[in-house]
Amino acid sequence: MHSNQLLLIAAGLGILGILILSTNTATLQNISLKLENRSALSTISIAQSIIEEIKTKSFDENTLAGFPTSLNNLTPASSFGPESEVYPAFDDVDDYHNYSRTITTDDAGAITAVVKVIYVEQDYPDITSISNTYLKKVNVELTGGNLTQKINLSRIFTCW
Repeated sequence: MHSNQLLLIAAGLGILGILILSTNTATLQNISLKLENRSALSTISIAQSIIEEIKTKSFDENTLAGFPTSLNNLTPASSFGPESEVYPAFDDVDDYHNYSRTITTDDAGAITAVVKVIYVEQDYPDITSISNTYLKKVNVELTGGNLTQKINLSRIFTCW
């Protein structure tokens, strides 16, 4: 064999090696992204199930028997949280304020969900209200497990 042929073979093997490394890197990145997406979907379903559970509860402790006659009859935000109930016996939306739960799934690992409840302005639901309103915003924040960032899922509840 001539030295020119050896150089061509060496160059060909070098190019083949680079191609194989690039393919392996792309495959590994795709698998990593697939696992991350699977974790995120599993985690979002946890948040959705908590919100669905909260949807089955009364708007406020003072609306268990019916519609509130005045905003002043609603629980003040400073008193959010369970009155005397213990989970899973919560009976209204604001009982879930500061509630946390850790759930372990095969896809996402150990996920911690923390629920926050606030009153929001009727015309601007992204703004926290300093007074009672007929709108409560529930935010479920999920962290931990295989997540690379926090996931927040919110829903606004009304007594109407």
